[in-house]
Amino acid sequence: MIRLAFLYRICIAASLVFPALDGTAQTKPTVVSTNPANGAKDVPASIRSFSVTFSKPMVGGCGSSTSNWLGAGGPGSSCQWSADGRTMTVTRGSEPQFLSSGSTITVTLNPPGSQFLRDSEGNVLDTYVFSLAS
Repeated sequence: MIRLAFLYRICIAASLVFPALDGTAQTKPTVVSTNPANGAKDVPASIRSFSVTFSKPMVGGCGSSTSNWLGAGGPGSSCQWSADGRTMTVTRGSEPQFLSSGSTITVTLNPPGSQFLRDSEGNVLDTYVFSLAS
């Protein structure tokens, strides 16, 4: 019985000292910045792209949905990643419509039920919403 208690204490101590022995990360990625900045006003009506920079290298495709982002998904639209995997740039089609004056564009990264955006260790980005206005 004493031997079992001793082993139990060693296991508890090891799990406190080495919490990630299986190689998984302990932190989720976060959004560091957006360009234009979250809440930006008076963005040009002709804006064609926005970018998002993450705290960690990411893998996978584009995991965003937008409202009032006219021309998204049309010919010439794209989602591209920087070489280091930390910045995602979303571009509207090659002939996007101009935004209406005073319109608000809302971008939702990893909308509820989506897990497209994750770091290179498999941690999923929590849903993140930002907006900008023309």
